[in-house]
Amino acid sequence: MNEILNKHEALKIIDEFAILLSNCKGCEEITIFCVGSLAEDDFRANSSDIDVVVVTKNDTNLNSVKKFSNEIINIIKKKHQTNIEFDAYVKPEKEVFPPYEFGQNQTIEAMRLKKQAKLVKGKFNIDNIPVPTKDDFLADAIMRDKKMQKDIGERFIDEISPKETINLILEYFRLNLMLSYEQIEFNKTKLIEEYYKKGQINVDTYNVLKKMRKGEEVSDEELKNIKKLVKQKRNEILYTEKDKHILENNELVH
Repeated sequence: MNEILNKHEALKIIDEFAILLSNCKGCEEITIFCVGSLAEDDFRANSSDIDVVVVTKNDTNLNSVKKFSNEIINIIKKKHQTNIEFDAYVKPEKEVFPPYEFGQNQTIEAMRLKKQAKLVKGKFNIDNIPVPTKDDFLADAIMRDKKMQKDIGERFIDEISPKETINLILEYFRLNLMLSYEQIEFNKTKLIEEYYKKGQINVDTYNVLKKMRKGEEVSDEELKNIKKLVKQKRNEILYTEKDKHILENNELVH
């Protein structure tokens, strides 16, 4: 199978997905958005995925939309003979509005829709999505971290792949920019650049992260150092005394 798709081919695949899904029974009122690197014009042919968000009016047809989405993705990948990672995140409108279910990444996904998404098909207006509070962002991230610990174990950072490692460190970078600088950035390449410009990482780390972002191999020692940085940022951002207080309050409320 040919795993390499260029940006133009990836966009055509999203259009094809949107047409097929919207013609399925029960999918008449969905809205489909392109998110991720394709939406940011940052698509890398050898490392980027195809990501779409499907917003439904309510959750009554959620399971059928998910089922149809997965079936269509498999059909498209077989047709185009590609193994590229292609994910459709199906969610009801209510999930992008408070109150959020913390631990499900709903705050970040709401912001991704509002700030990054490109409309493919449908009528849902992302301008109506509110900006979550800093406490909401933080509580969501902490609960998600606890879920990863439960699912994978306390040493989950040591167990994840290089691709999962770069994605996780960039999640922490993004959260730190939101909390400390009130800056929202979803473009992964720009995120690395911004963090370097603010003096948060040195030039060696900056160069390794750029290589990982491009899907290039790094040495075992370089990967070990990045995982060490992931652990450091995780503790700095998620587990201060203030964060524990926020988490305790939100666990009681939610």
